[in-house]
Amino acid sequence: QVTIDRTPPTVTLLEPDGGTYATNLVPLKAEASDNFGIVEVRFDVETDGDVLAISAAPWETTFDASGLENGFHSVSVMVTDHVGMTAADSGSFCLSDCEDKVCGDDGCGGKCGLCTSYESCSGGECIADADDCPGTDDWECDAICAANGTFDADCFKADAECVDFESQAILEAWF
Repeated sequence: QVTIDRTPPTVTLLEPDGGTYATNLVPLKAEASDNFGIVEVRFDVETDGDVLAISAAPWETTFDASGLENGFHSVSVMVTDHVGMTAADSGSFCLSDCEDKVCGDDGCGGKCGLCTSYESCSGGECIADADDCPGTDDWECDAICAANGTFDADCFKADAECVDFESQAILEAWF
């Protein structure tokens, strides 16, 4: 008795699932099946034809994305069965751009971090806004002092936060 395989394999890309990755190691995972068995599962991640091939389950590996720019990228997976029939699926992922940023856009539709209610984000840094400091006129924001990280006669607190200058004597006593 001869059995003819006319049923193509199936494949579903499980990871990446369209998410954002802050690391260059991106998980690749697929679910593949065929009525007579799988020969190979191939992952392609925008690598100009450089494909990661797996010939045995589980159909998963990790891709080193350090050669890719930050931003959105596509990935495809193709499965081949014993008679050469194929099936494919595709998805995407995003490498975030938060290196050296405290706040701002991560390049993937999210944020690198948030500033306090009396700060605004500028160039990836939280900058104190003197007009929004809480309290009375005794409060003042000293972003210059924050930039140089010093405590002296002109700088009372070194982290770009609102400073109560009535507490100056206590701060100077500590340093």
